[in-house]
Amino acid sequence: MFAPKPGPSFSHSPAHRASHDELVAPLIKVGRELGEVTSIGEVHTASRSYDITGLILRDRTNPSPHHVFLAGGVHGEEPAGALAVARFCELLARDYLRDFTFHIVPCVNPEGFDLGRRFGAGGRDLNRSFLPQSSEPECRAVMDWVSSLRPRSRDSYQLSLDLHEIDPNWSAEGFAAQDNPQNFYLYEVCEERHRRIGKRVLEAGARFGAPCLWDTIYEDKNCGGVVSYPEANGNKVYAEPVTLEGWMAQEFTRQSFTFETPCGWPLEQRVNVHLAMLEEALKATRERLSR
Repeated sequence: MFAPKPGPSFSHSPAHRASHDELVAPLIKVGRELGEVTSIGEVHTASRSYDITGLILRDRTNPSPHHVFLAGGVHGEEPAGALAVARFCELLARDYLRDFTFHIVPCVNPEGFDLGRRFGAGGRDLNRSFLPQSSEPECRAVMDWVSSLRPRSRDSYQLSLDLHEIDPNWSAEGFAAQDNPQNFYLYEVCEERHRRIGKRVLEAGARFGAPCLWDTIYEDKNCGGVVSYPEANGNKVYAEPVTLEGWMAQEFTRQSFTFETPCGWPLEQRVNVHLAMLEEALKATRERLSR
């Protein structure tokens, strides 16, 4: 049974760095209005327990058979992704319910979001922990929920989207702070090249800021801000399906995205980039399905 924590109602203005409870509180109302809301798992910390919220948004009278998975807040120090997911749910999702049924985890890492900390409650990077029998409760919650909703097939979701940011201070896995891009970019995992929409999606985000034009990003080949998997892969860690994007691409979808915005930009700008790319990905997929 989902029992939301008490807290103030919150309008998702990106200028405000919300707490996890502020982020989720209005989404519970949205979920009840447009579909379902549930606690997909719990995280117990030294100070409190958190529910991880899952939303199913759909047209109640004629739910679409085409499913989209959307997540944010895997890394707690990257707030724009979770805020963009929340704003999408509140303000934009209704425009797409005739075309898609959404399965949404607005904030995968609630304690990290509150603390502005990358790692989950267990002190590990969740985006390296989407493994069978994962030791991380946040990852297990997402994996178990998705597996309970959809068959394990790469046609189960038309799209999977995970909204991230670039922490300018991150250094690990052989990389230093100077290796962190200062502009936005995206990963698109899609083996069928005729189906790819990464360039179109990137151009939508570029209305709000410049993409990263480096030749490589973390050893992956970059093409004007689009890192296309599998052929662009040069990073040994990313080659393993241990990220949320990688797990979804391996098990549930033929087209998976991760969006990355730089934390050095103003928060509102970063949220706008995420929303522009998210909407363009949905529009392009809608066009493909209607052909």
